[in-house]
Amino acid sequence: MDTWRGNNHDPITLHKYLYAGSDPVKYIDPSGNSLMSFSVSNTILGVLVASSAAYAGHQFVSALNTSFGNSDVNSMRRERTAADVQVGTVAANICARSQDENCRASIPLIIFGADVMDATMHIDEAQLSGKPVVLSRSSGGNAGWYRHFAPECIGATGVFSGLDCDEYPFNSTHEGGVGNYLMGGVSLKPINASHNRSAGSSLGAFYNECGVSQNDPNDMWFGVLAIPFTPTTRAVCAGN
Repeated sequence: MDTWRGNNHDPITLHKYLYAGSDPVKYIDPSGNSLMSFSVSNTILGVLVASSAAYAGHQFVSALNTSFGNSDVNSMRRERTAADVQVGTVAANICARSQDENCRASIPLIIFGADVMDATMHIDEAQLSGKPVVLSRSSGGNAGWYRHFAPECIGATGVFSGLDCDEYPFNSTHEGGVGNYLMGGVSLKPINASHNRSAGSSLGAFYNECGVSQNDPNDMWFGVLAIPFTPTTRAVCAGN
């Protein structure tokens, strides 16, 4: 304890216990325990908040599974609405983070798996770096635009290399293509050519199977999940 009595005109100096966190106004604490309790309580609160958020996310996905599990928008013979797209966008992002292959949403989902591992891992890496999970189908851009100036793939792909230049978001979406690449919105990576072509074929089949239409305000939207431990790439049309 400090033996100096302090200055009556400066109340902070009247506090005798220097171990009160260098803040005698906030921590009037002769035992030294309150400061520790305050710190511990903040830590516990942070853990509880994080746990609650995670639990809420799982509960939300569970509710979405229940809501959309048996009520395909297409089988109900009604058009997908803007509200379906908004809810589906939230659901798809939660599904991507949780890597839950049983997730469902009110927009179609395509799940890339172990059969196209190189493509799946690239999608996962791109999404973790901030590229979108939910995409919208366009009429498609100029295929192979990256051959001319994209340093990620020039000299690393092509004949005899066994590698293709993979693009995410896909070139067939509004989020892909050269314009978005120039703004930092597209990831390019040389990957196994067979995986790249199989993934592209699966994407085309998915568009047809789930009715993902070009440039349609509501039906162009879909979610992309990259789940390396699921055996095969597959489409999950809304509600199935």
